[in-house]
Amino acid sequence: MFREDRDGESEFVTISYWESIEAMSRFAGPDPRRIHHLERDAEFLIELPEGVQVLEIVLHRPPAP
Repeated sequence: MFREDRDGESEFVTISYWESIEAMSRFAGPDPRRIHHLERDAEFLIELPEGVQVLEIVLHRPPAP
């Protein structure tokens, strides 16, 4: 999780790693980019996001032995 503090607000970015899009779909439903807002999200968020950004890791370097 990342946080950027600004005057009067903070932005949080959460990153999660999944085996595949199919694994995400098994957890989140047919469209893993669709957000399932919690009941009180509007009370705590300045802006309600419309979707989840899904990125693919294209380069992975394991740690040196």
